[in-house]
Amino acid sequence: MGKLAMFDLAGKAAIVTGGCSGLGLVFAEALAEAGADVALPDVIANTPKGAEAVAKVKAYGVKSFTMQCDVSKEPDVQACFDAALKEFGRLDILVNNAGISGDNKRIADMSPEN
Repeated sequence: MGKLAMFDLAGKAAIVTGGCSGLGLVFAEALAEAGADVALPDVIANTPKGAEAVAKVKAYGVKSFTMQCDVSKEPDVQACFDAALKEFGRLDILVNNAGISGDNKRIADMSPEN
């Protein structure tokens, strides 16, 4: 019995932005362990690290894919949602993990451009 056995997400579908590394990958693996299919949109999607992330998530027996996505670009975000809906047929969970800022500000003090 896995550490998340009490959370059954079988049949659910998730997007984890920035899911190819760091905390995003940890979130993606936890969702996959609980049975959810997981999309991993990321700026590093087309790298060996992106392929490794998808393999780690698929090892839980779920569907997974990655795609190039810069969450600061609305067309990238729309393409991500469209791809997830096409691949999984639904979307139940969104983990807004991606984000890089050179400024050390509270999120409430950041502009949309940040």
